[in-house]
Amino acid sequence: MNDIKRVLATAFEAQPPVRLDRAQVIESGRRRLWRRRMAMAGGTVLAVAAIVTTTVFVGFRQPQQLQVGTPIVTGSGAQTPPPSSAGVAQRLTKVLAESRIVPAGITLQALPDSGDALQFQWERNRYEAAADLVNNQGDEGTLFVMVAESKANDARPTCAPPNTCVQREFGGRSVQLTTAPIGSRGEVLLMAHTKLPDGVQIYAMTSNVSVKAATQHGKGASSPTTPAHLLTLDQLGQITGLAGLKL
Repeated sequence: MNDIKRVLATAFEAQPPVRLDRAQVIESGRRRLWRRRMAMAGGTVLAVAAIVTTTVFVGFRQPQQLQVGTPIVTGSGAQTPPPSSAGVAQRLTKVLAESRIVPAGITLQALPDSGDALQFQWERNRYEAAADLVNNQGDEGTLFVMVAESKANDARPTCAPPNTCVQREFGGRSVQLTTAPIGSRGEVLLMAHTKLPDGVQIYAMTSNVSVKAATQHGKGASSPTTPAHLLTLDQLGQITGLAGLKL
């Protein structure tokens, strides 16, 4: 045992001390929980899978007419946003906000440990926006929207049972609408997905369980926080059919 201690001491004596920030650990865990919840939709719907890390929704400005650039890769392999990402995110946010598809009686709430609600933000090879939804009766759900670059993994949900799918047209786009029961507590995801001719994907999802509740109770362990989804499949389809949601 003493030999093992000496080996370990020698191996680490030259290394700087490791400090764990409790707040960072909790925030990281909650973000991973949200990504796993999204991945439970089945199939490839989050082989896209770093979905929703930080999402904020602030007052929108006039969009800059900028194109998405090539992500910059640092020496450590981490990607930093392309110079055009802020302008593109603002444009997408403005398109979604001005569509008024989310009913006026629904309040948008920021996700735990993130910024404000439902502003697009660049994340690797996609733009994503999310918020918890609360109606006048206090029922809670969630909304997630993604606009993914053509090089992103396929985000189209599987139609294998127990999921069910229908194909509809919104805004001249062919959209797959998917209903996906999750776990055994009654959570159901409603999803809309379309792929544009240039390979860009638009994906919208709502759940009858809020992210706040899922964070508190754990993956697949929260009962529905609303008796009926606060957005319908048709409304998700309308979001994916918005002509301005493109790159």
